[in-house]
Amino acid sequence: MACGEIITEPLMVAAIDLGTTFSSYAFATRGEFKDDPTKISSYAWCTGSQPGLSLKTPTCILFDKVQNFFAFGAEAEDKYTELAQGGGPHTLVLL
Repeated sequence: MACGEIITEPLMVAAIDLGTTFSSYAFATRGEFKDDPTKISSYAWCTGSQPGLSLKTPTCILFDKVQNFFAFGAEAEDKYTELAQGGGPHTLVLL
């Protein structure tokens, strides 16, 4: 494909929902769409410390002390809570 060329038949369509409280994403491939236009795939997130799965995860991200990505969503909340309740010093930042 040449630089700047318009793709007339995309391989995939994706949607990202970054909400103020919860976030999610969904997608469909060209092959799936041709077979069944109503088939849309999404991710079932673990709900962290709560049992079960959800189509959305908390909108939060955890970074280490040099601002490298550490965790996202329920995993980020759980790790930060674990460190905060431990009482010791920690070097992670939750946004």
